[in-house]
Amino acid sequence: MSDKIFRILAYFRHQITATNTLGHGIHSPYLYNLVRMIIYDDNSYYCFSRIEHERQRLLSCRDKIYVTDFGTGKSGERVVADIAASALESTNVAQLIFRVANSLTNRSYLELGTCLGLTTAYLASTGSNSRVVTFEGSAEEIKIARGIWKSIDINNVEVIEGDISITLPQYIHSMTTPFGLAFVDANHTKDATLRYFDLLAGRAEESSIVVIDDIHHSQQMQSAWEIIKCDRRVTATIDCFACGMVFFNRSFEKKTYKIRI
Repeated sequence: MSDKIFRILAYFRHQITATNTLGHGIHSPYLYNLVRMIIYDDNSYYCFSRIEHERQRLLSCRDKIYVTDFGTGKSGERVVADIAASALESTNVAQLIFRVANSLTNRSYLELGTCLGLTTAYLASTGSNSRVVTFEGSAEEIKIARGIWKSIDINNVEVIEGDISITLPQYIHSMTTPFGLAFVDANHTKDATLRYFDLLAGRAEESSIVVIDDIHHSQQMQSAWEIIKCDRRVTATIDCFACGMVFFNRSFEKKTYKIRI
């Protein structure tokens, strides 16, 4: 089965089985509030229009850059607009991640896969006391991302360039404090996703959240998601279809909630 057909079937299956929309059936007060008041919050925050303006600028940019892809090994020249159209996180999911990150006390965020820097901008816009460490292998994509951050006055981002399979373990082992939220949007394979998650889970605290992108992108990614849900360190998970949220609080029931966004 092709990945495209798999995603279509997975989407319809999710729409039918998602029974926790608007928080219905979620017994944890924290998770109910997270779904009802944060995930489904439709307010437009001050930073949204500035970041989305940059998205439109990228979507119209016909410049070509050389993209280094350590995950697939398929490096080469690409048009910026094509990258923006196919690889940037959607507006809905990026703003969802902003809202969830903005709700946390721990404002230390990790991002695996900077791409052109829009989701990074959303994380960094949660406040001047926030700190984002983002990992990316492509130097030319980083250059564009830095230009975007400069144009909207973002200066609380640290970029770690290189192969994430090498740079992430090095960084994780050097950490002295846990992170608040980690967003995984890098090598979309089962093995890489599980390696990234294992490293992140080892530095998570009870209130930490790991958000994994494209959990139904392919059979590989869905398989990785199923394994993560069963991990002994994991309690509750929320399946939004486009992404999955992982929680470590031992007071939460070990259960997966499915919602539509």
